[in-house]
Amino acid sequence: MVKLRRCTMRVEHVPKPERTVAHHIWPQAMGGPDTAANKIDCCDNDHYGTHRALDDLLDAHAKNGKATRKDMVRGDAVQQRYAWRGYNEWVAAGCPGHPVYQLLGEESGVGDD
Repeated sequence: MVKLRRCTMRVEHVPKPERTVAHHIWPQAMGGPDTAANKIDCCDNDHYGTHRALDDLLDAHAKNGKATRKDMVRGDAVQQRYAWRGYNEWVAAGCPGHPVYQLLGEESGVGDD
């Protein structure tokens, strides 16, 4: 049996998540490294919410050449914090890679790393 890793985004979960996934804070599709320092274990809900918040930032960046925290309308405060960190690391690196990727089931925008 595979041991469930703890979701590092939350102290407590109700209900307990059935699985966790490795989330790249600065997505690999956007030039982020595949290193332990760039990964966190999180539940599916937090993973999806973080990418939705990042989607908001990248939409604003595409339209305005930059984004602010106010541009994030999706995700909760924890998810937005990780999205903001990934976005800022991407901007600091000169915006490499391909920032437009799509979440499953979404018509437009960005998504999974």
